[in-house]
Amino acid sequence: MVSVLASKTKRFRYELQFWTCRLSSGWLIRPTLFYSLFETSLRLHNYHRATEVMRIAAKRCPGTADLQSMQCTLAFRSGDLDQGFALMALRLQAADYRAVERLLFRTGSRPQDQHDRLKVLAQLSELPSLLQSHRCYALIAQSYLVLKLDERSMATSLLVVLRPLILDLAADPDVYGCKEPNRRNRAKLLISLCTCSYHLALLVDDEATLVWLWSQVMEVASKLSYAQLNADACLRMSSNLSRCLAVGTLISSNQLPDAFERMQLVLKRVEFEVRTNCVTSSGEGVSKTQENHLVLMSQLQRATTMLRSGEAGERAAGIRRLSQLLNHSSARDLNGRIASMLEQMDRSVDS
Repeated sequence: MVSVLASKTKRFRYELQFWTCRLSSGWLIRPTLFYSLFETSLRLHNYHRATEVMRIAAKRCPGTADLQSMQCTLAFRSGDLDQGFALMALRLQAADYRAVERLLFRTGSRPQDQHDRLKVLAQLSELPSLLQSHRCYALIAQSYLVLKLDERSMATSLLVVLRPLILDLAADPDVYGCKEPNRRNRAKLLISLCTCSYHLALLVDDEATLVWLWSQVMEVASKLSYAQLNADACLRMSSNLSRCLAVGTLISSNQLPDAFERMQLVLKRVEFEVRTNCVTSSGEGVSKTQENHLVLMSQLQRATTMLRSGEAGERAAGIRRLSQLLNHSSARDLNGRIASMLEQMDRSVDS
């Protein structure tokens, strides 16, 4: 009830400020409010209002950092990539990453054309003045778009780029107890890189990379200091960490004889650590998240257990469910690929 009331109060305040801004042509609000109104408009997916705020700000206070950041975001969204990157270069010189983060974390701020989106993310990841974490997230966003567009040659190239990033983060002992929040947390970033990488490996049938990634994540999971990690970031990464671990179900016993058993043990330990260190006594997460991470961890364990059932029907149900849970992308064809691999494992166990 309190959160609903707070939400209504914020919306009323926004409406009041927006109409005051519009009717007074910006003269009855503080210049610092322009960007706040712009961001709120974008958050509400009201791009017409966001454009209107930008135009009023351009007349009221031209040449400001806030205005350039607004213009940059709207240029990219409209597909004017040259203008977008020209304005971004100015903002990056001043270490202003707002437009970068809108591109990375708000899909509605990206170009409407899918191939323009891919071009922007690829070019963004190569900018020399970008923060390393932003470069990684640009590659992650690019990877999921590549998966959606079924761009297999690009997927192969991305796997080559992602591997050293994973190795660099995994080699840093400070990563495993990182206290930084969500998008700045390096442990969460490492898991995100591994997650998009296993999807790319599945797309291009790269089983060697799949085995390598699973082995990396198994080692990472053993080194994580759950009690030291930022609890919110740890909770948010727990589902992808569990997905990466469950990739062990796709590895044949000929390659790693005890992969399945080791994977099941670590999955249980991760859930225990997350519930112990990242969840309140009432059973709620540290923060509100879009995905129910605790439920997904339990579902993954249930699905993997079903794979070793004595009942063929239950094994088949486990295969269907696990193929859905492991595919955390928009490439629905991967479900079939994962199911096919699991079915092959099932036949090899029977034989």
